Amino acid sequence: MMRFVLCVLSLFAFVAPVGARDFVKKSATQSVSLPEPDKAQLIFLRPSSLFGGMYTMLSEVTPDGDRFISAIGGKDKVVYSTAPGRKMFVSNDGMRVHFMDADLEAGRRYYVLVRPMYGNGYQLRPIRRDGVSDYSMDNPDFINWVRQSRRVEALGSEPPMPARALPQLAKARELGWASWLAKTPAEHAELTLERADAVDR
Repeated sequence: MMRFVLCVLSLFAFVAPVGARDFVKKSATQSVSLPEPDKAQLIFLRPSSLFGGMYTMLSEVTPDGDRFISAIGGKDKVVYSTAPGRKMFVSNDGMRVHFMDADLEAGRRYYVLVRPMYGNGYQLRPIRRDGVSDYSMDNPDFINWVRQSRRVEALGSEPPMPARALPQLAKARELGWASWLAKTPAEHAELTLERADAVDR
């Protein structure tokens, strides 16, 4: 565990001159409009303050490479619109990488929990429309995750990382992809956002 913490601190030493406040900017509006009719809307929530000052990079995986969405820190939320259909998303903090599959419907809203895993990065966990698990909208804490998070957005179209940190991000992604491929069908299903998870709120 100590080795992991030292590695993470080493990565963030790369970006120390930038400053945590410069990973994202507070959105001009904190309200979230309804999804566009021809787009699916994802709301990434990171309600935990564990390692709150450490950021992970959110991206959509595309045939042309990862499309950067935004960094996300503790108590933040990120709103993202994309074309419907089969999708994949990735969280990369420079040391650990987690993937999530998705099957998205146009004009609908979906929620994703960016979940700190102690010593293992930030998992992208689909929030189910209903159910008894902690990762569903039936969880009494869900409404506070939404209300008490600060909406942020990216500063630009590229991750706010200096060039010398990019090889470390690429290596982490390679290892994370190997871990994703090794998962069982049941584990993949657990980490797939389904059309049935969509809501209108």
